[in-house]
Order: sequence, then structure tokens, then C-alpha cells
Amino acid sequence: MVDLRDRGYFNDVTNQKAGECCYADAALGGVKYLHHRKQVGQNRVILSPQDIYNNLVYGQNEVDDDDDEEEEEEDDDEEEEEDKHAKTSMQTLAWIRENGCVLEEACPYTGIAVPPKPLAERRNDVKLRIVTSKPVELDNLEEHIRTIGPDVIYTGPADAAAFDIAEGHSVLVMGFGPEYWLIRNSYGDQWGNVGYAKFTRASVHGRFLINGGWAPVGISYHDPNGDPYDVI
Repeated sequence: MVDLRDRGYFNDVTNQKAGECCYADAALGGVKYLHHRKQVGQNRVILSPQDIYNNLVYGQNEVDDDDDEEEEEEDDDEEEEEDKHAKTSMQTLAWIRENGCVLEEACPYTGIAVPPKPLAERRNDVKLRIVTSKPVELDNLEEHIRTIGPDVIYTGPADAAAFDIAEGHSVLVMGFGPEYWLIRNSYGDQWGNVGYAKFTRASVHGRFLINGGWAPVGISYHDPNGDPYDVI
């Protein structure tokens, strides 16, 4: 069994409330874990999901990820909803890779998307970014969690019998046991077991609740051009 909470690199569970920004919460959960691990638990940060939410909703500074598999054929209509939300997680990580993250104090959370700062102005607030992101297949998920860190995935739906009609939701997979995946949600500590839950690894109605996802890899304190961000 692996439970990444034991390593001490997670912040408290967040609560997205009415904001439809689960992808930002899940992605930043992974980014913060990697930063805290690199800093050996020092220089802890609270990053802003609102900043990511604003930029992705309003389409500013969009990123086309040439390294992803967007061109991969999607011939299974049953998985269309899942693919859409997996792509949201993928695009979130690609955006963070190119544009970095700001602290919560620079863009406090409201749950309501508003027009973001211009990129040049926002650059003064950026503290870190990820080096890259990658897809993690189900067969490799255990090893990735054990050696690198958490994985951003589409889970859902809440009603396991309603795969074809439920909306998607992104969570963070950050542990596992022989019969379950341990996930961290973004609905506060009143959800599940203080914000966490165990999802079965068994097939449910012919499908796995968790079948892989996208993961942030590496932390950089320089922008893609090599210029350093302001010190945390």
C-alpha cells in the first residue's frame, strides 16, 4: 500500500464550492506536491486555482501541446465525455508548463471566472512551473505514484451505472492498495473521509472508475526562456 499523505508534501484539502474548476484544483495538488518534495518540505506554497480557472475559461494564453496525443482517434462514442475531461486536465498541465503558477494571495479564490491579467503583467507574480506532463497508463499508475507523485485523472461518475450521461470530474490519485485507488477530491474536508476516498479497482458496469490519466513531472523556477521567477 502507498499513501502519499504520509510523506508530508500535501497542503490541506481545498474546496472548489460552486466553481467548475476541478481540473485546476487537481493539477495544482500535484504541482504543490512536487514543489514541496523538491524543497524537502521547506518553502511551502499555496498556489492559485483561480488564476488557472480565469485563464482557461477566458481562453487567454491558450497552449497547443504538440507532444500530446490530441490527434488520437476517438472512435468510441461511449468515452467521449471522459476524453473531453481528460483533455481538460491535459491542457491545464500544458498551460502550467508554459505559463507557471501564481500564489493564492496574488489571485484569491472566488469560484467565479473573471478576465485574467495580461500575460506580461501576470509574469511578475509567477513563482514556479512544471517541466512537462505526461499520460500515465493504468498499467504504470502504481509505479508512477510510488516513484514520482500523484496523477490527475477523470473519475466519475458518482452513479457508476450512469457513465454515458454523467459529467466528468477531475481528482488526484495519490495512493493505492490491492483493491483500491486513494483519491483526493476538491470539495473540502466534509466530503468522503476528510476529503479523501477509496475507489475500487474492480470493473464497475464493465468499466474501471480509474483507468489512467495525466501527471505533472518536474518543477522549474525559471520560465521556458530560462529567466528566473521571483524567489518564493
